[in-house]
Amino acid sequence: MSVLGGHQKDHGLLEYTSTKEDNDWALSGIVATVGAEETIESVQHRVEDAGFSNVEVIPMGGDKVFLRCRNNDDIMQVFNEAIDFFSLLFSNVHQWL
Repeated sequence: MSVLGGHQKDHGLLEYTSTKEDNDWALSGIVATVGAEETIESVQHRVEDAGFSNVEVIPMGGDKVFLRCRNNDDIMQVFNEAIDFFSLLFSNVHQWL
């Protein structure tokens, strides 16, 4: 049984194998936590209003987001160059592992 690039083993567990494209996409971003008082939509607007229209804020569920650059810039470099701004919005920032 094939499901989204995975398959079901005889023991009934679904196994997923990611493609190189999936891995490259995940490695192009960072994971962060948004403050409890913020909505994802308001954070995206604040990021764009600050001039970072190339930074995409993708909800991951709960207070976690995935940040990446739409134009394939290095998100970690963009983040670190404006750390004072981004640290107002995000905490627990780390590379996708």
